[in-house]
Amino acid sequence: MRIKMALRAVVLFSTAITCYLAAEKARANVISHLLSPPNNTNDALQDRSWRLELANQGEPGVIGNVMYGISAFDTLTINGETVNVDRSAWLVFSVTRASAATRTFQGPFGPFTLSGYDYVYTTLTGYSVAKLLNTHNVPDSAMAAIVELQIPYNSTNYLKSLADDTAANKTLLDNAINELNNNSRFIAAFGIVDPQDFYFMQDPNPGTGHAYEFFGLSPLATGPGVDINWFEPLFDEPSQRVSLSQFEFSLRDFMNVSLRRVKPEEGVAAWYTDRGTVLVNVVPEPSSWMALLGLGLTAWALRRRKSPRTCTPIAAAG
Repeated sequence: MRIKMALRAVVLFSTAITCYLAAEKARANVISHLLSPPNNTNDALQDRSWRLELANQGEPGVIGNVMYGISAFDTLTINGETVNVDRSAWLVFSVTRASAATRTFQGPFGPFTLSGYDYVYTTLTGYSVAKLLNTHNVPDSAMAAIVELQIPYNSTNYLKSLADDTAANKTLLDNAINELNNNSRFIAAFGIVDPQDFYFMQDPNPGTGHAYEFFGLSPLATGPGVDINWFEPLFDEPSQRVSLSQFEFSLRDFMNVSLRRVKPEEGVAAWYTDRGTVLVNVVPEPSSWMALLGLGLTAWALRRRKSPRTCTPIAAAG
């Protein structure tokens, strides 16, 4: 009898959590996707970005100039499955060129070294990530923050006006960030915490205007309903440029940055676009799973008499 009761409890819990996660996925909630088990591979977010380099310290490439912008996430690949997230998730970033640097990366024929600059978080008035998002939830030391749109991407104005691989002027970019600020919820912020954390960008090639960018960062803060402990060290991947297991937020490969125009408008040193794949590894703690199980089991029990063999969507708590 006890064995049967235990097996029945396992079935109930399994059904409950399956129903709950299915309902959450149907809502296209980015965190719900990221939390989906088995969580044994890195979660990959494909992005396109628009950025500006301010001329706050002078010419393009000068130490102290601020580089800021936003990235739209088009797809999420999790557990081998690629999901179209309809640009519901975005990244807001702001960094400052700090010092000339050379960094060594792994290539197909062995290590190779790139020259460029290391970057730090932005302190210029009005251009930190916290100020761009106008929230106290993001620490001043943040270099990037993931947010989630609370309205459909197709109903936006300025965000929808950003064209792939086409530079955005300062007015459009600022309006897009403000629109995102007014219509999104904060998920998580990242920056330099551990000694190995870094944010590096190569000098743009004089002939092509292309540059490589790579970063490895740690979580700094999370929004309501998101636990900072969910962000675990990344899994190492084939053909990686650096060991990823020391970071919680990094890239699958180099971010390909394209210099679009130098001195395009007053106060702006350069326009850029880029594309790449951002990696995270989001794993709920056991207590979080128990909370999910409780929610799922409650919903399952309430609906069992009406629909005992199907999963009925339920609303997320909060």
